[in-house]
Amino acid sequence: MGIYFGLIVFILAVSMILNLLVRDKNYQKTLIVILSVTAMFLVCALKKDTVGRDISGYEIIYNNTALYSWSNFNYYYFEVGYLLLMKIFVLLFHSSFQLFMGFIYAFIFISLGFFIRHFSKNVTMSLLIYTCYIFFTFNLTGVRYSIALAFCMWAYILVDKHRRKITIIPFIILVLIAFLFHRSALLFFIVYIIYRFKWTPVRNLLYYLMLLVLALFRPVIMNYINNNIKDFGTFSLNFGGNIIFVIGICFIMFFLILPQKKYGFNDSQSLKLGLLDEQRYRVYLKVLCFTSLILILAGTGTNDLSRVAMYFLIVIILAIPEVISKFELQSRIIANISILMFFLAFYYITVLLPNAYDIIPYQFFWQG
Repeated sequence: MGIYFGLIVFILAVSMILNLLVRDKNYQKTLIVILSVTAMFLVCALKKDTVGRDISGYEIIYNNTALYSWSNFNYYYFEVGYLLLMKIFVLLFHSSFQLFMGFIYAFIFISLGFFIRHFSKNVTMSLLIYTCYIFFTFNLTGVRYSIALAFCMWAYILVDKHRRKITIIPFIILVLIAFLFHRSALLFFIVYIIYRFKWTPVRNLLYYLMLLVLALFRPVIMNYINNNIKDFGTFSLNFGGNIIFVIGICFIMFFLILPQKKYGFNDSQSLKLGLLDEQRYRVYLKVLCFTSLILILAGTGTNDLSRVAMYFLIVIILAIPEVISKFELQSRIIANISILMFFLAFYYITVLLPNAYDIIPYQFFWQG
């Protein structure tokens, strides 16, 4: 597990060194992101196929792709987009699996870099949360899902750049491409609805009532979903796992709401006055509200619903630095240290110690 702690130390060291050497804050943030995502890329791209629970299976399917024609897309249950990408690298370029994975990880971490650089008030904190929470761990094993999430990151950027009026066609194209790599990405269309949703005190109350109803009647609701829509399993609703994050999300949302009450601006006024921070606050708030509802249904553990939630939960790497940026300097330092300690402990206890997703021991691809 040394390489994972080494990655965290590297991100922190790069941030501190550049903070001392580079005075231009924008250039400093860009360098931190570039160097950090490059390190993440190398950890993922240079690993052996034994690192990550699903990777060895992905390699077998990749090597078997040479046995099938260009027109055959029925030889495995993977989505068409991923099958086509494999065919291009196998049948056209005759590339090794390692090179194929390198290409995929390059796209994933370039997308992450642009996503964090575009949104985050504290790129170091965003990178550390991404690494210590499930996102980076999933990059090591959930290849198709990680590609889909990367496309969704670009869709988030598109939403933000066209905040006066979402350009719907490019948004649809991005989500459909993500869907071609993982079917769960189709639910990302909800972001468009969430963005258009107007937040009011009455709807705020209805949200918390809905959260309570879902918690109380979860067995009945999940039984109906499992029997009539899709079987997501029967994870219990214990205090732990996703529930801790629901509580954390509610805590973050409390601080996201405060600036709105302070300034008293509605969506149109915020846009008219150019208050980009206020608009982003509302987007984070709406997305996190929806995420907490999914996590309540998902319960404790990792299942398909938890994966769906990750398309929306990704904004937590932006929302936490956004909240902390509003604190006074001393409080901001304490908050940053506290959040870092929490996520480090979370990473060690829930990922590294139990060896979740078989990412330990780490080996480079050239090791025997």
